[in-house]
Amino acid sequence: MQNHSTKTGLPSAAPAAAAISIPTLLFRVAWMSICLGLVMQLLTMTVGGLFGGKLAAISQFLAELSGKVTWSSIVCSGVALGAAAAKANRAWAGIAGVFAAPAAFVAAKAVQKGIGAAGGVPPQPDPSVLLQATVIVLKAAQYGALGLAVVWIARQRWGGLGAHIGVGLATGVLFGSAIIGVTYANTTPAMALPRIAAQTVNELVFPIGCALVLYAAGRMGERIRA
Repeated sequence: MQNHSTKTGLPSAAPAAAAISIPTLLFRVAWMSICLGLVMQLLTMTVGGLFGGKLAAISQFLAELSGKVTWSSIVCSGVALGAAAAKANRAWAGIAGVFAAPAAFVAAKAVQKGIGAAGGVPPQPDPSVLLQATVIVLKAAQYGALGLAVVWIARQRWGGLGAHIGVGLATGVLFGSAIIGVTYANTTPAMALPRIAAQTVNELVFPIGCALVLYAAGRMGERIRA
């Protein structure tokens, strides 16, 4: 039996199932992305602590959490919207990722700074413009690739949970390692071990989480209609 996809471009194993509407898809992706942002904040904080990092104050925790939730919500929703348009042209999945990642990056930084300032968190020096631009380009390429890959595997018979995890891991390793390397090489003073460990986990694990959010959003509709 062939694997069928909904009009959103996300996986559908049931040929007779009705298509998921775009507003419904984006609502599912949005709330799951918020949960993903919370999980990533707790995970990176825990990993940083295991490598000797200090426990963040509540104001700093909330600022970092707001940044991660903003990032995950925008980038995953953007890729999901691209997947929805991919039925007409698969390239839209990649284009959406290319534009969503820079928008999410800038918005997340702004929200984190704003929440931090409101909570009295001491401001951190901004990375150089060149470093920020390089990271933005890498993330745009990463989530463009992730969008194309997710849409493609959703149309394959073997494109299930494991395939989505594999695609997320592959983009995390390929682009995340480049982002970590560029950041480490261009940060002065040198990044401390807790920060390196936390960023490594973030860059490797988050793309897996985003791919799973997209997969779960599609599968939820099938179970509801079954």
